[in-house]
Amino acid sequence: MCRRMSSARWSIGDAVMAVFGSPVARGDDAERAVRAALAIPRIIEQLNASSPHPDLEIHMAVNTGEAVVTIDPGSPDGDLLVAGDVVNTASRLQGAAPPGRVLIGEETFRATRRVIRSEPVPAVAAKGKREPIPAWVAIEALVPLAVRPAQMPFVGRDGESGLVRDIWSRAVAERRPHLVTILGEAGIGKTRLAEEFSFDVKETGGQAFHVRELPYEQSSGYETFVQLVHEVAGIFESDPNPVAMAKLEASLDHLGLADPALVQLLSVFARTPEAVADDRRSLFEAARRYVEALASTTGTLIVFEDVHWAHPSTLDLITSLAGRARDAPIVFLALARPELLDLRPAWG
Repeated sequence: MCRRMSSARWSIGDAVMAVFGSPVARGDDAERAVRAALAIPRIIEQLNASSPHPDLEIHMAVNTGEAVVTIDPGSPDGDLLVAGDVVNTASRLQGAAPPGRVLIGEETFRATRRVIRSEPVPAVAAKGKREPIPAWVAIEALVPLAVRPAQMPFVGRDGESGLVRDIWSRAVAERRPHLVTILGEAGIGKTRLAEEFSFDVKETGGQAFHVRELPYEQSSGYETFVQLVHEVAGIFESDPNPVAMAKLEASLDHLGLADPALVQLLSVFARTPEAVADDRRSLFEAARRYVEALASTTGTLIVFEDVHWAHPSTLDLITSLAGRARDAPIVFLALARPELLDLRPAWG
């Protein structure tokens, strides 16, 4: 829940409630809440596997709506108190959820139906409700967190699309990396343009990866590169350290990067507890070798979304990769709001 930005978490008896979207609301609050809930059953399975009494069960629900939120000014973290019908309804849904499953309410279903596969279940008869509560069971994520599936035919943007495609053609033909930045205010279609371009890349035999900077991420940096390494290696956030390292080593071996020293450096991006990035120059060199190997056999596109929120270390890493990678048909596509130039006037 911390990594999906639950800004408030508290326990009542054997129940735990997490709040997404307060004190700052974001467009993907419902999606992140459901993704967090879907990740929990794997953790419960691991706890049961390691427990002498493997009988722990969990019942979960996610509901979306307006609530009255009180922030305690005396708390160092600004503790939240949340009340309203949305909370009561979530509690009723949670009480009706089967073990290990996530029930979601109608507003949550509407907000997530393009990114989360859900199936309808019988409406929940709840105390204090005149009508049964419509409910769905969340099954799985349809796309990675950073990807937004297309909703309508893509029209316009011919000039921008043509420019990006021309840069891609040069990168592949010359086997030389390029850094392209699309600047614009929120909602003008930067992500959609990147998704259409990604589709074209894959259609022509290339590979594309989407990673997204998170403004609420409590990390020491390199967040988007961590996402990239996790996606390529198939590492889940719930994977215990030995499993994550085994997946990383297998992925690097597949890329021809089995050097133990390199594995140790890149373990920083697997977020293993013992991994420490003391030598930034060596870390950046390892990252360079990683993207060169990733793009060694086919043209590669890496889309970095919301770069204006990136930790300075991430910005340094992206520019280092674009300037130092060699013999790599790769395009780094950065999507950002204009305030990126307030942080880095010479960006790109």
